[in-house]
Amino acid sequence: ALIWSVATRATDELCESIRPLKLFPVIPCGPAAAAAAASLPRDQNLFPALHWELPGVRRALDICLATASWIRDRLNLARFAGIPVGNVPHIDANAYALDVLFSR
Repeated sequence: ALIWSVATRATDELCESIRPLKLFPVIPCGPAAAAAAASLPRDQNLFPALHWELPGVRRALDICLATASWIRDRLNLARFAGIPVGNVPHIDANAYALDVLFSR
């Protein structure tokens, strides 16, 4: 099962407020990781005051489509390194996997 949540709250806060989420592995994909995966500049969070819906939906769909490949890459990296995907940090994941491999 996959539960995908786009929230402005931190992952820990979200798991505390929605207790059943603690039963599932959580893969944090922060806004920086999602923006990097979607190759979008960070200033695209600024929307016009009027008629913001279309740019907002476009940005959400871009991130949604890019997140699928980001998760696939994380799963492949976790399989290669032999570590659980929830333990792969969202910052410097390749260095972490290499560190795990060299330590073995």
